[in-house]
Amino acid sequence: MKHNTFIILIIVVFSDAHLFDRFQSHRIDQLIYRRYESISGDISFCIRRFNLTHSTGCSSSKHGNNGHPYQVYNQLDMKEKILQKQYQLYGPIILLINIRDFGSIEYLRQYRHRLVELVVGVIFIEYRKQSIVSNSSSSSSLYKSYSQESDCPNTGYGIRIVDKNNRTNDECSPRITGPNPYENYAKISWPFPIFLVRNKLAIEEFHQCQRQYNCRLQLKSFMYGTLNSQRCLQRSQNAMDMVESSYCKLIRARNLLATLFPIYENQSRFENRSILMLTARLDSFTMFDSYSPGVDSVYSAIIVMISIVDTLNRNQHLILPMNRTGSQIKNILYAFFDGESFGHIGSNSWIFYNNFMDDNSNYGSILSSKIKLKSIKQAIELNQLIGGGDPNDNEYWIHSDNDHVVDQNDGDDELISIAERFSRFCKRNKFSISTQQSLPSSCTVKQFRRYDPNIDALLLASYGSEIRNPYFHSLFDSRDYYDLEIIVKRLHVIADLVSNFIFELLTEQQYPKYQLKSDKNLIRNLVDCLIGLVPQCHLFDSKLNISGVNFEFTAPIQRETDMMINTIETRSSNLKQRMQSNIDVKRSLQTILFYANAKKINCSSSSSIVDQDGTSFTIIPLGQNQSFFDHHHDYRSFIAIGDGSGKNHANAAAGGGGGGGGGGGGYCLVSQTVMELSESTYAEYIGKGLLLLADDVELLRQKMNELMATATGVQFSSWTESNYHKNPANRPVIMIFIEQSIWMKMFSIIIGMAITAISIWSIRLIERNPEKFFLNQTNGNFDSGGGFVTIAGQNEIRTLSTTMSCRINGKI
Repeated sequence: MKHNTFIILIIVVFSDAHLFDRFQSHRIDQLIYRRYESISGDISFCIRRFNLTHSTGCSSSKHGNNGHPYQVYNQLDMKEKILQKQYQLYGPIILLINIRDFGSIEYLRQYRHRLVELVVGVIFIEYRKQSIVSNSSSSSSLYKSYSQESDCPNTGYGIRIVDKNNRTNDECSPRITGPNPYENYAKISWPFPIFLVRNKLAIEEFHQCQRQYNCRLQLKSFMYGTLNSQRCLQRSQNAMDMVESSYCKLIRARNLLATLFPIYENQSRFENRSILMLTARLDSFTMFDSYSPGVDSVYSAIIVMISIVDTLNRNQHLILPMNRTGSQIKNILYAFFDGESFGHIGSNSWIFYNNFMDDNSNYGSILSSKIKLKSIKQAIELNQLIGGGDPNDNEYWIHSDNDHVVDQNDGDDELISIAERFSRFCKRNKFSISTQQSLPSSCTVKQFRRYDPNIDALLLASYGSEIRNPYFHSLFDSRDYYDLEIIVKRLHVIADLVSNFIFELLTEQQYPKYQLKSDKNLIRNLVDCLIGLVPQCHLFDSKLNISGVNFEFTAPIQRETDMMINTIETRSSNLKQRMQSNIDVKRSLQTILFYANAKKINCSSSSSIVDQDGTSFTIIPLGQNQSFFDHHHDYRSFIAIGDGSGKNHANAAAGGGGGGGGGGGGYCLVSQTVMELSESTYAEYIGKGLLLLADDVELLRQKMNELMATATGVQFSSWTESNYHKNPANRPVIMIFIEQSIWMKMFSIIIGMAITAISIWSIRLIERNPEKFFLNQTNGNFDSGGGFVTIAGQNEIRTLSTTMSCRINGKI
C-alpha cells in the first residue's frame, strides 16, 4: 500500500512540475505573443554545413537560446559596453546589429569566443533600400569587399589532386581583396545562433522588446549534424528512419544541359574534339539558409548565356547548311553547373560519372551519354560580367592557360588558342579587353583542364587577379546595390560579342561586322525578372509567365519538400515525378532555357514528333495552359503557356490550368533540355555503397589513370548540410515572450505546492476508504467483463489501469 502511494506521489509531483514549468522561461509557448518563422528570405537563419574535416555555421541549443535584445549602434558600443560586460544585469543578451555597421561586424568575428560569456545569439537587421555608403559608424571607404568568403574562394575542398612533387591544386586565384569586415563569415563555426531579419515589422517588435526589462527573445535553430560530413553521414545511415531521423543531408547539384543541335538516342557518341562547351555557374551562397542573392556572381552570366542560346537558336538556318566535317565543331553544349561554390560539385560530378564509371548509362541524360570529356574541343566560361559600379568602369579580362600561338600570318587557325582568337576578334570589333595568363583555380573550366589538359578553354570575366565585385558571395549582391539600366547595357554588349564570336567559330569565317543581333528586350526582361525581382516575369513575348519564385535563393540546397518531389533524371528509366504546386529557382531557369532553345513547329500530328528516331523531346502545344511537361520526356514542371497574344496566362508558381486557348493553330514548341542531379563524389560513393572512401584512393585511381597519369593522390571532400529539425514542417524561429516576474514565480510555486498537497490528501482518503470508491463499481464491471484487467490470488483484485489495490469479501 505504501509502495503504491509513493509511486503515485512521484507521478503527481512530476506532472505538476511539468505543468508549472509552462509558466517559466524553459517552456514559454503559452507566453509568446509574437512568432517569426524563417519561411522566406525576410527571415533567414545561419545554417551548419560540413566538409570532410570541419563544420561551419551556427546552431542554437536544442530548446533555443533565450536572451534580452540589445541594439548595437556602432563599434564603440561593442567595445565599451558589450566586451566590458556592462549589461550583465540583464542576464544573457541577444545582439541586434545593422548589417552595414561594419565596425561591429568586424568586432563580432574577432571576439566571438569572448562574447559567448554574455551573448547567446545575434540578429543581423537590414533596412531595405539603405545605401551601403550611408553607414554613420564607420566609413565604407575603409573596406574593399563585403564577401562572406575566405580571401581564396573555393579552395581547400572538392577533389584535391596531389602531383609527384607534392604540389596541390589549391592555388589561390583570384583573390578577394581586403580589408573585409565579413571575411570568412560563412566558413567560421560560430558559438551561437545568428539570424538575418529584413522584415520591418519584426525589427520594430525587437526594439519594443528591448525597452521592456522582462521581455526576451528566443532564437531556435538547433542543428542535428555534428563534427564533419563523414561522421554525420554515417550517423544518418545508422538511423532507423532515414526521413525523420537523419542528421544531415547532402548538398546536391542540379545541372542544366542543352545543345544547339538535337541529339538522338540511336546516334553514336561524338568524336574526340568536336564539341564547343559554353558554361556558367548556377549558384552562390552566404552563411544563411534561404538568402543567397547572386546578381553579379550568378545571374549576370546566366542572362548572357540565355541570350546567346536564344540568338543562335533563332539563326540556326545560317549555321545548318554548313558541311560539318573533319575537325569542325559539330555541336554546342550549353552547361549550367550547380554547386560550383562548394568544391565544384556539379562539374566534378559530371566529369567523373560521364567518363570514369563503368555503368555510366545510369547517370545523366541522353545529352551526357553522347558527350564525353574527350569530345570537348573548346570551352568558354562566363562569370561576373557586370563590371565595376562606375558607369565607365567596364573592363573585362580573358583568362586562359593555353599560350600556344603560331605566327599570325600562317593562317593555321587550328594552332591558335581560343583565347588568342577571341582577343583578335575583340580587337577587330573595337572591344577593349585585357588578358590574364592563367585560368583561376576557382573557375569551372579549370576543373575540365585538370582532367584533360588538351581542352582549349577561356574564361571571360570582369576581374583579373583580384575579384572586383565587392559583393561576391555577399548579402549585398542584390538589386539594391546596382543600376539596372547599366546592367542591361553591359550584358547586351557582351551577349552580342560572344554570340558573334561563336558564330565565327561555327562557320570558320571572319566577318567585317556583327552578323547576329541579340534580343535586348529579352535581356531587359531577364534582368527585371532575375535581378529586379518583379512580381510577374513576362518572357518570350509573354508566352511564358513566372511568378512567386524566390530568385534571391541561389544556393545549391534543397528543402525537405523539394527532396520529396524531385527525381534524378536518367535515360535508363522513365520519370515518375510527383505533381507540385510551385517551382524553385533551378526549375524556373530550366523552363526559361527550354524556351530560349525551343523550335516552333506544326504539331497537328504528334506521332511524327514524339520519340522520333528514338529521341525524347519535350513538346508544349501553344495556345494552351499546360500544367506540366509531357510525362514521356526529360522534364516536367508547372508553367504557363500563352497563346501569342499575351492573354489568358496562368502563373508559373500557381500551376496553370488545364486547357484553354487554342489560338496556337496546331503549333508546338519542341526542345531538348535536361536537368541532372548529382552529389559530391565522396558523398555519392557512400550513398551507392561503393568502397571509394577518402582513404581508398587506389581503387579510384584505377578508373582515373588514363587522364590523370601524373597524380599520386586524390582526396575527396563532401559538403553536407545539417538538418535543423526532424520534422520538416517546423522551421527555425524567432519568438518574443514576456519573462514572468519574481512574484509570479513565487505565486506559481505556492499554487503548485497547494495542488500537490490536495493530490496527496486525495490519495490517502482513497486508501482509507476503498469500499466507497471501488466496491460497487468493481462488482458490476467484473460481471460484464469490461473495463478492468484483474489478477486473482489471496482474495485480491489488482486493477492495472489505476495501479490501485483493494480487497473484497468473498471469492471471485
